[in-house]
Amino acid sequence: MNDYRRHIDFPGRIVMLGFGSVGQGSLPLILRHLGTRTENITIVTADDRGRREAEALGDDYAGRPMGDADHAGRHSAM
Repeated sequence: MNDYRRHIDFPGRIVMLGFGSVGQGSLPLILRHLGTRTENITIVTADDRGRREAEALGDDYAGRPMGDADHAGRHSAM
């Protein structure tokens, strides 16, 4: 049973930079307590740590470092 309290409804987008142990522990809390959808969360990281965990929760996972050429295209998509 899901008796968790939603503290706010957050319709905006969230970008998580890195997805180590702190990010992997924070993501379920974000999804549980903020009124947001997984489609609004993007994870940007340089390696594949946490890929399975993020994809299991339905999040967009960009497992590669961003270079200067990526910034304009990535930001316009967010």
